[in-house]
Amino acid sequence: MEHKFKVGIYDEWTAQAKEGVQHQIKEILLSLKDVELEVLPDSGGVAVAEVIDNYDALVILNYQFTAESFKGLKRLSCIARWGVGFDRIDTQAATTAGVAVAITPPAVRRPVAEAIIAFVFALAKTILPLDKRTREGRWREGFSSTSIDIEGKTLGSIGLGNIGAEMARIARGVGLARVIAYDPFISQQQATPLGVTLVDFDTVFKESDFVCVNIPLTEKTTHLVSEREFSLMKPTAYFINTSRGPIVKETALINALKEKKIAGAGIDVFEQEPPAKDNPLFSLDNVVLAPHSIAWTQGIVVSNSQVAVNNVKEIYEGKCPKYLANPLVRENALFLEKIGRRKLGKQQIQKYIPPTFKGLKVNKILQNLSENKGTVGHMVWEFATRGIHRLVENAGVDFVLLDMEHSGFGIDKLSDLLSFFSGTDVTAVVRVPIPKDYTYIARIMDSGAQGIMAPNVKNPEEAKFVLDSMKYTPKGRRGLAFSRAHSQYLGPSDLKGFMEQANHNSVFIAQIESKEGVDNVEEIAAIDGVDVLWIGHFDLSSDLGIVGQFHHPIFMDAIKKVVAAGKKYNKGLGIQPNSALEAKEWINLGFNIVSWGADSVVYQNALMIGVDLLRSSLA
Repeated sequence: MEHKFKVGIYDEWTAQAKEGVQHQIKEILLSLKDVELEVLPDSGGVAVAEVIDNYDALVILNYQFTAESFKGLKRLSCIARWGVGFDRIDTQAATTAGVAVAITPPAVRRPVAEAIIAFVFALAKTILPLDKRTREGRWREGFSSTSIDIEGKTLGSIGLGNIGAEMARIARGVGLARVIAYDPFISQQQATPLGVTLVDFDTVFKESDFVCVNIPLTEKTTHLVSEREFSLMKPTAYFINTSRGPIVKETALINALKEKKIAGAGIDVFEQEPPAKDNPLFSLDNVVLAPHSIAWTQGIVVSNSQVAVNNVKEIYEGKCPKYLANPLVRENALFLEKIGRRKLGKQQIQKYIPPTFKGLKVNKILQNLSENKGTVGHMVWEFATRGIHRLVENAGVDFVLLDMEHSGFGIDKLSDLLSFFSGTDVTAVVRVPIPKDYTYIARIMDSGAQGIMAPNVKNPEEAKFVLDSMKYTPKGRRGLAFSRAHSQYLGPSDLKGFMEQANHNSVFIAQIESKEGVDNVEEIAAIDGVDVLWIGHFDLSSDLGIVGQFHHPIFMDAIKKVVAAGKKYNKGLGIQPNSALEAKEWINLGFNIVSWGADSVVYQNALMIGVDLLRSSLA
């Protein structure tokens, strides 16, 4: 290693946030070899290139980075922002300088979404005026309520990204009749599962009873909401901003509130922060205000700190953080050179190159691993029949697990299923017990499978056997059937190219489902060609003697060992969670490939929801 991995911390935290960051640094970073921590020298709140280039990574809250801050940088690889706002960082200059600007979307998603809904209720139920009335000793004398019901109302959002999507999920459960949104980067296909209807920009303001802002502050979004937009709103509607103050022209908002052009507002962010003491918003009784902290919960302090510090750890390990404000930095030669110095001798994920030969299609698992993206799949075994491919594709999943182990269907049935999926963008992986005859796996691959999931891999020898069976020579012993060779054959180099692409395009998922597998997981992960370590949590807990106890210390120790091996050798980490809440727990532990339930469970739950809706309509 050329030098110690040096992390600079800008000392700008509240006491609560500082405690959270320090704890996570101690837990995550200080246990690593050759990590040095230092408080950044004070430079008036604006980063100075000569100072920040003494560090490999920075952890900051509101520190400002101008174009000048990035000039001549050679060492700094990452700015880990505690939060998601990056309007004080020149991200274009950061990209040019090969510096990743890492943010924390998973940490803020739920707290900010809840904050928006809290504003909705506070405004609808006139909480502040009622509180004031009670404190002044006025009871119900002459009382005339201006509160409204949430039920039947429309919530509108400018932006349907990380926070907007979570807000929509919550809104569906509290009685809001309709959620509409404007977001040019989202398709209706993506919005529909959230219960959201996409509309144009003006319609959000015209038709919503509550309008909220869920977009980042950029040059283009500054004063995006001004006099014109407030004039479109209904006089009974409310405006909510938890994003960034300058997105809204504050004088226009104040006038709209004073002139009763809108009913009220919930404001957590201001055009100038902190706002002046004589800010006119402070004197209005139809606005609920917060000091850019309504989402600042105890939970967000922990999770923001975890994600921010883990972003630094990714750089330490020679990897690119998942959550970036400047994703183009992933292709920047300077950045790649910097993190290349941090490889620490670990295997690297090979860049995925889409296949060009007929009969081969993109493997989404491998592609997403190469691009550091999460991957979602679905397991099929009871409903392995014609038409299943359309259901899976329309649901938008990346891959399907065709489970031969539990379903009992044979090669002929599998061939039919694989032919169905061949016409879709869904990557088809087959789950098959480890056989003694390599030709069994080879036949499955010849039938059109794009990969193999091998259950209960206990040792490196078993993993190597599967790889040997599924890969063409020289990677393995699988031969190219004469019929296929003939149909593909254009010449020796062409045939060789086909086999190379097929090998590169096939994914191997090793399931770790036993204590022996956990004990040997590092040796399994070290094998070139093992792409994903997949936890079979029920079988693993059973083998550990703690059936179904997924938070038991013994189970969690096993999980940590698998995760550590996966990260050390840059392998994907997969699991099939039982719920969305459980999925978040696994993802927070480092899992990036999840399969949504066995088919029978998913379809039964969907049917139950439909039946319940019908019964309630008939009641």
